[in-house]
Amino acid sequence: MHQDLATNVPAVAVVCPMKKVGHPFRLEVAPTNAATRTVEVTDGKTTTSMSWATSFREGSLAHALDAAGYGTPDAAELAELADAVDSVALGPKGTRIAGQTRTLTVEPVDFEAKAPPTLASCSP
Repeated sequence: MHQDLATNVPAVAVVCPMKKVGHPFRLEVAPTNAATRTVEVTDGKTTTSMSWATSFREGSLAHALDAAGYGTPDAAELAELADAVDSVALGPKGTRIAGQTRTLTVEPVDFEAKAPPTLASCSP
């Protein structure tokens, strides 16, 4: 049976500032089938590991955003961003497209990429 949702790969996402607030950071979330889900957050200088369990992921994300200088978004924005990060690892069927997000800007996704995104992805 062909499975079209990936549950055994990590989700890698890079958060880039759209305005002159905050700085880029990279999230790497353990695969959805991992016994304990964690996220590693790095800004290129410091790396922090936090829980990405369903009941903790918004709190971990709020901490990462605040540490990167963005402040803390409202609960709906945090939930949307956490869902978007999780969907990255699910492949084409899990990917958000323009019009499916309230606060995020959807960028083109390359499913054939040979390497995950880096902080350099934020360059203009």
